[in-house]
Amino acid sequence: MKKPIRMTKLEDNQLWRMASEIMLYAYDQLPEFTEDEEYGMEPKLRDRSFDLTCDLAEAAGSLDPRDKTYYYGLAMRDVYGIRNTLIMASKTQTLNVEPSVFLKLERLADGIADEVSGASDDIPEYLKHFSVQEHKHES
Repeated sequence: MKKPIRMTKLEDNQLWRMASEIMLYAYDQLPEFTEDEEYGMEPKLRDRSFDLTCDLAEAAGSLDPRDKTYYYGLAMRDVYGIRNTLIMASKTQTLNVEPSVFLKLERLADGIADEVSGASDDIPEYLKHFSVQEHKHES
C-alpha cells in the first residue's frame, strides 16, 4: 500500500525561509530609495523578491519532478534578478547593500541548484525529453 502524500508546512522549507528573509530585507531597505529614483529598482526588487518566494513555494508543492525542476529554474532566475538589482543599486549608490545579503543569495542559489539536481534525477529517462514548459504553452 502506498503511503499518503503528506503536505509539509511551507514555513519548514529552508529555501523558502531564506527567500523570505531576502524579501523582508528588500522591503526593509526600500525607504532608502529616493522618490525620484530613476532606475526603477524599487519595484524590480520588490517583484523579484516576492516572485522568488512564490516560485519556491510552487516547487515545494509540486509532486511531478518536472514541475519541481521548472519552478526551481524560475526561482534561480529570480535570485539572479535580485542580485543584479542589488549590484546596480549599490553601483548607482541608491542603496548600501550589506555583504551578508550577497552571501545569503549565493547560499540560496546553491541550495536551489542542489534541489534542481535532485528533482531532475527523479525524472524517468523516457520523460526527460518532454518539456513541462512547452506543454504548459500548448494548454
